[in-house]
Amino acid sequence: MLTLVMSWQTTVTYAQAYHVDSPAIPGQRSGWGSIGAAVTQREQGGKAASEFLAKLQSKGLGSNAENPPLSEDSIYGIQLEKGREMRYGTPGSAALDDAAALKLFEEVGYAPKAGFEKAMALYEAALVYATGGKGVEQDLTKAVHRLSESAQLKYAEAKHTLAFFLSTGFGGKPSDDKSALTFEEPAAEGGTIGANLAMGFRYMFGAGVDLNCSGALDNYKAVADIAVGKGNHYPDLLLRKDEHLISLIESRQKNGKSDSALRAQWLKEAAGGKNAEALFEVGKMYDTGAYGMEQDAFQAFDFFLAAAEKGHAGAMSQVASIYAMAGREEREKQAGGPEGAEAASFMPSLAQDLDTAIDWFEKAGALGDPIALNALAYMYMNGKGVDMDVGKAEELYQTAAEAGHPDALLYMGQRLLEEGETQEGLANLHMSEDQGNIYAAYHLGQVYEVGVDEVDFPPSCETAAEMYKKAAEGGYWIAGLRYGIDLYRAGQYTQAITILSMLAEEGYEIAQANAAYMFEHRIGYSYPDADDQALRLYERASVQSPDHFFALGNLMLKMEQEGKPTTASAGPVTGVGQAMSYLETAAELGNVQALRKLAEMYEVGMEGVVVKNTQRALSLYKRLLTVVGGEKGSERMGWSSLVDITNLQWKVTSLSARTGLASVIGGGGEEEGNGKEERRTGFEGMRASAAEGL
Repeated sequence: MLTLVMSWQTTVTYAQAYHVDSPAIPGQRSGWGSIGAAVTQREQGGKAASEFLAKLQSKGLGSNAENPPLSEDSIYGIQLEKGREMRYGTPGSAALDDAAALKLFEEVGYAPKAGFEKAMALYEAALVYATGGKGVEQDLTKAVHRLSESAQLKYAEAKHTLAFFLSTGFGGKPSDDKSALTFEEPAAEGGTIGANLAMGFRYMFGAGVDLNCSGALDNYKAVADIAVGKGNHYPDLLLRKDEHLISLIESRQKNGKSDSALRAQWLKEAAGGKNAEALFEVGKMYDTGAYGMEQDAFQAFDFFLAAAEKGHAGAMSQVASIYAMAGREEREKQAGGPEGAEAASFMPSLAQDLDTAIDWFEKAGALGDPIALNALAYMYMNGKGVDMDVGKAEELYQTAAEAGHPDALLYMGQRLLEEGETQEGLANLHMSEDQGNIYAAYHLGQVYEVGVDEVDFPPSCETAAEMYKKAAEGGYWIAGLRYGIDLYRAGQYTQAITILSMLAEEGYEIAQANAAYMFEHRIGYSYPDADDQALRLYERASVQSPDHFFALGNLMLKMEQEGKPTTASAGPVTGVGQAMSYLETAAELGNVQALRKLAEMYEVGMEGVVVKNTQRALSLYKRLLTVVGGEKGSERMGWSSLVDITNLQWKVTSLSARTGLASVIGGGGEEEGNGKEERRTGFEGMRASAAEGL
């Protein structure tokens, strides 16, 4: 899977800076025990789960001291492994058999002679009941019961998951945050990654506990240590929210930007073989499985090569990376290399060719491609395929940093700090961290934890905890979040909302927003407390980013109008006034939904909320038209986008005419006769053309 090539590009500087011989390979176990197994199996390109789980069982499951290893020849371990193989795989796969898996889990869980396999099997059975599946009805009561039994057998993952059920009241049960903490705290102290994340979030934002910066720092640092130590991560989920928020996925589908439409569009543009950008985009789709494309490493390479030959710098770097990494899996197996090497699949039929790799890197570097510049810097610094030349490597790192490459920025930031250039060094590290480099975030956490000096850069617990949080959340266990989103895309809504809700409790902003959206719209969950669950999670997401102010304010307003209390969790002052404040703030930030909703509210008035104000409505519609027009101007505009813009233009013109105010479209106020009629006819024609798909 060529996606792993990208991870090499983003870890070469880390390997050099921290004296690691070679960067680690993504694809190891997630901190979410069972979810991680499923995700890893998928990312290994369909490799049998049994191989992966056998490796795990030989060394013990997870870092928690309470979780002893399974015996390799245990009959119960074999049954447990077989059940997991039946349970996990690509979402929507016909090969899955949840009912058969559950039967095996129950047999092991209640086998009199089973050892610690009992705890694991009960935990697995609980997850099946929690999410439901093929041939299995969701049963949250049984899920909690199995988790309680597993927790009594000292299985830390079960304690953490049980804490989720108690804290949230998931499934319409009364929320009991106090009892939840009695399970979450010991699970975190024992080293369970999910529990550490959950307690870190609680302490950082005062969620169910008193604010405690040092507690947040300690929990996030513990996870960040593991993330950096393992050296594999998937930060794109945290950075590219527009691709991973369900609300935006739904919005794109409604506006003709579905995955299938975008896939077809790029394939059509690449068909002629002349459009380098389209060839590169199709290569990325085959590489990563984006837009629903089936992953195919060989097809990806062919498209990257075609784009590279047409002068695309990014494609040149991809081709170079493939040649640089080809055959790595086999070499590391023979050399007894790092754990997880078997997870890689760098086109085994393609032999490593560093000369060709360097040739392509140099061509891309000459075009200013930052990935190529950074890769060349690494190769010269370490003598990989070239004679070692530290001076040239330094120059290349500097150039790559100026071009914005996150690893080069990390390297230069560290060098500048060592040379006493504190402000410039921190600036480089922050620019690297902004692009999702967890090593830069981790290093910043270290710097802010101890400070540089007591005057200009004293220690800052808050900033250090924030940086450790970013490093911790970018660890490879974030693959569980990707799994939840994949489940949603596959239409397995009950499973998706359960997984996303569990991850939301760990503090992931995207999981919080996605689960909240599903609760609000009753997707996969229709219990009476759905709005309360959504409100709680929107509040938690909004304290991390104002991107969620509209969703929070909109739901809060709806609940207030329905007479529902909006105090589901401790936080800001609630009520209509607070709801409107969130909506107004979202509008000020240019949120399209907030601008539209407020404009419509002010246009007609809303009893008990806002008084009719046509001028205010008009100003909001004008701002909305500017924002929407600007957004659509840089995209391929579909018919629905044209309809939206022309409708807004007509709305602005109509309101302007009715209020006697100057219109931004064609000028004029209260005009009569042919001018007004011609403009109205013109807009109707635009709408008709748009509706025809132009």
